[in-house]
Amino acid sequence: MYKRQDWFNPDNWSDGVPHPSSVVTIPGNTSHQPEINKLGNAYSMHLENNASLTLNDSAANLRVFHDWINKGTFTANYGTVTFSSCIDDTIKIESHHLETYYNLVVNNHQNVKIDGGNQKILNNLTIASGIIHSPNDTIFIMDNATAVSYTHLRAHETRH
Repeated sequence: MYKRQDWFNPDNWSDGVPHPSSVVTIPGNTSHQPEINKLGNAYSMHLENNASLTLNDSAANLRVFHDWINKGTFTANYGTVTFSSCIDDTIKIESHHLETYYNLVVNNHQNVKIDGGNQKILNNLTIASGIIHSPNDTIFIMDNATAVSYTHLRAHETRH
């Protein structure tokens, strides 16, 4: 079945299906907003105003190797977002509202810096490598969530 929202359909992208070196920009006010149902990759992810990105189920995993800038709507459902880089570079997360992740994995040799917007983790926060730095925003780790390598979190953390 042909799905216009399918992240993995090359016809939905000007440069083919995004890969680890792709700078992905999702424009707003279009009828076909991407949905991910398995492992997807992007070097940088930019959601413009009125854009959306959806992780459809628990098999959905989006790996981002650099910046995450969200001015639109991100729906995690039961999926995972992984911030991962093997170069010495800081990954920047910028959200213009509360960003909610079901599973969040950090595997970066340097920092992951939250530069705008509070973050909420519903299920698992895993810090395999690197440090999450959030000088001005709050990371909410919900009561039923688990945090692995919690010592690498430098934030205004609030446990709910």
